[in-house]
Parts: sequence; structure tokens; C-alpha cells
Amino acid sequence: MIASLVAALAGASFAAAPAFAADTTAYDKMVDKAKTDYRAASKKCGSLKDNARDVCREEAKLARARAELDAATKHNTDRVKAARRGVINAEHEVSEEKCEVLRGEAQDDCEDKADDVRDKALSALVD
Repeated sequence: MIASLVAALAGASFAAAPAFAADTTAYDKMVDKAKTDYRAASKKCGSLKDNARDVCREEAKLARARAELDAATKHNTDRVKAARRGVINAEHEVSEEKCEVLRGEAQDDCEDKADDVRDKALSALVD
């Protein structure tokens, strides 16, 4: 009886291994696609000038971070929290770049708001 239970448990753990590998493979493919899409989007930013180019590059990074979060979430990896943190920081960078076109107090207020949004989102992440 115990031998059959041990054999059944061993079989179950071996059966689960291919499913985990498939999730890892699918996750890796999604992350690779995110990297490829990021490089393509970054190249398109090269034709822009000044702050528009900077915003474009930060938006490309944000799209990559969101795609990586999507991959981590869909495939139940232990990378979800780090991916969420990446999206929060990428959103902050986009906001900061958009503030660059402002001057004086308006720019300061814009940057302070971006910092507050980021800080609240990061503090909401559960450890």
C-alpha cells in the first residue's frame, strides 16, 4: 500500500514537471518577444527629436515592462512582483519625461505628482 502511494506521488511529480517546463518556455518566449518589440520601438524613436524622442524611448520601455508583467502573470511565475515594480518605475519614467517640457513651478509640481504616484504604487505592493 505504501509502495503504491509512493509510486503514485512520484509519478505525479514527474507528470507535473513537463507542465512547469511548458510554462517556463512560454514565459521565456513572451519575454523574448517583449525584448524584440522593445528594440523595434526604440529604433522608431531615433527619428524623433529632443523630448519627443526621450518620451518615445520611455514609452517603449513601459510597453516592454507591461509585456513582461503579462508574461509573469499568465505563467504564474515568481517574477510577478518584480514585474509590477518594473511597470511602476517605467510609468514613472514616462511621467518624468513628459514633465521635462514644462518649466519652473509647473515642472516641479508635475515631477512631485509623478513621484507621489510612484511611491504610492510601490508602497501598495505587498511584501
